[in-house]
Amino acid sequence: MFKLLNHHCPSTIDRWFLLLTLFVTGCVSAQNASASLVFRFDSATYSVAPGGTVDISVSLIQTSPTTVLTDEGLIAGGVRVFFDDPTPADPATVQSIPDITINPAFDDSLLGADVDVDANVSAGFEDSVDDILSPIIGNEIFLGTFAFTAGNSPLETTQLRATDFSAGGNNIAGDFTVLDAFIADGFASITTTATAVPEPSSAIICLLVAAARLTRKRRHVAFGMPPKS
Repeated sequence: MFKLLNHHCPSTIDRWFLLLTLFVTGCVSAQNASASLVFRFDSATYSVAPGGTVDISVSLIQTSPTTVLTDEGLIAGGVRVFFDDPTPADPATVQSIPDITINPAFDDSLLGADVDVDANVSAGFEDSVDDILSPIIGNEIFLGTFAFTAGNSPLETTQLRATDFSAGGNNIAGDFTVLDAFIADGFASITTTATAVPEPSSAIICLLVAAARLTRKRRHVAFGMPPKS
């Protein structure tokens, strides 16, 4: 398992202890308790050549009548994407921490980001805004992008599931309500194509060979000779 932490980044529990002790907070509001939120991929299905890469983005969205993301916004966000359930013979995977790009609006300079890649199983992150009085507002809030590298087998499908980054609170509203319990998992899939897409140089060579054959046939016809195959 790879781990990337700010040199003074505490655990998830410490992160929330610091945030929650900055302000005196009350109980979860009735609106937030009935929140209907979903992790959503930017597509339900992805196609990629064997051995190729594809960027997959995940957002947190609210569904009517919930308005917590537009009213309160997010001061912290996180997500984990599993790609091992079920595990294909040659799956698409997030291979390393640099393959994860977090929304730059999560720019916490005090605690830093917590980024994790569990080899061949999952990848995820959590981070906060630098100014907790300035949450990220929107009906759909972009969390981050994962660069997946496909296996080398054609027609192989990898199932994706976006869920909570960890057991602790990862997504927190501007009023300090922890939203994780109200977020539904998101699902998508990556399928490798039947054959690898030829490299540009190979495609050009094929075109040149075809053009040469066509020219040779035309020359033979012009001189009354039967064309050669």
